[in-house]
Amino acid sequence: MGLLSRMISAVSGTRQGRLGLSAQFEAEGKLIAAAETDAKGQIYIGTKKGMVECISLKADLLWSFDLQEKRSSAEEMFLDPEASSSISAQPRIADINSDRRLELFVGSETGKLVCFTEDGKKKWEFSAKGPIRSRPDFDSASGTIIFGSTDKRVYCLDKNGSMKWNFDAKAPVESGVTCHKGKCFFGNDNGDFFCISSEGKLVWQAKTDGKIIATPTVGRLFGDEREHVLIGSFDRKMYAFEMDGKELWSFSTEGRICSDAALADVNDDGKLEVFFGSCDNMAYALTSEGQRMWTFETDFWVVARPLVFDLDNDGNYEVVIASYDEFVYVLDARGYYSLDFLPGVSGVAQQSGHFAEVLTYRSGENAAKLLWKLRLDGMGTGLAAVVQKQNKYIIASTNTGKLDIISYQKEV
Repeated sequence: MGLLSRMISAVSGTRQGRLGLSAQFEAEGKLIAAAETDAKGQIYIGTKKGMVECISLKADLLWSFDLQEKRSSAEEMFLDPEASSSISAQPRIADINSDRRLELFVGSETGKLVCFTEDGKKKWEFSAKGPIRSRPDFDSASGTIIFGSTDKRVYCLDKNGSMKWNFDAKAPVESGVTCHKGKCFFGNDNGDFFCISSEGKLVWQAKTDGKIIATPTVGRLFGDEREHVLIGSFDRKMYAFEMDGKELWSFSTEGRICSDAALADVNDDGKLEVFFGSCDNMAYALTSEGQRMWTFETDFWVVARPLVFDLDNDGNYEVVIASYDEFVYVLDARGYYSLDFLPGVSGVAQQSGHFAEVLTYRSGENAAKLLWKLRLDGMGTGLAAVVQKQNKYIIASTNTGKLDIISYQKEV
């Protein structure tokens, strides 16, 4: 790499290497949510047509299962078969029987939660009274599966699919459930944020001013024994709560927040930074105290949970963003500090074609640092990752049904 190229790279925020499409799978139906992945590199997806599919990293179909229900010709005249069987939530894998074999749990618009073996055999199903649009979670404290439904209930099932209890959330539950140390966190369509026990008893309840469809995230923001739970709302705010329900902070954006928060200590200060997207077309990075670290603007909504990991094995974290603008972006997780004055920047930037990226932020403030981007085959609706010893992959879901398997490729 020559001197001029290194100067351009430093100014524009790019690095050596690139993103490349490793493989692509065409699902049987649009993909509304992120995929689920396991340690073997297998990828599990649910489609708008009600298909559950398991794919290899080479985009080979390993197995599939059709959740669409058989209907009479009269019923089909009045129903959209695709919408009525749609899978709009990310699947969940868990070893619920403690036998070192994974089970896969998938909910759909039919109101059924279906449990599969890892090789695609149906074990059992449970019927709620309304569509299931949220990712279920496995509560290791009680050995149960817990999920919400638009019938205003949160359900707890044992390993055989029998209901142990249900909780009345007073409004539809499209938020995912997060279980942690005997507590379960979720929101409802009225903007209520709940903490309940593993026995289905209310522990505390908080209020936001908008619908909640994101899945809560739990972490130790300050690196000590204190834990916190974060949730975004349609009121355009990301909230951090203490474990007793006290609001720690909130951060305002200009759009509804559908994205889950991702947490990671990206600058080695012993504290967790917060990353999420918003329907104001922005991706946000906040400090543990809820202060802006950097923002990155795309050309459409960012609803997928960001990925935060060391993609290129350089010892530093990257943040992966999927946008409805049909791009995946990889950013330096730490961002960079824009100097008040850097001689020659304008000339170099204009010659390199990166002028807009250089002047996105005012000098003297923290800014996002774009490393690479790759065009998808549709709107980016979800992100997942496969991290192996030698290889790391970004799994991007799109609204066209294309599942893009993306890898970082070094330049020689």
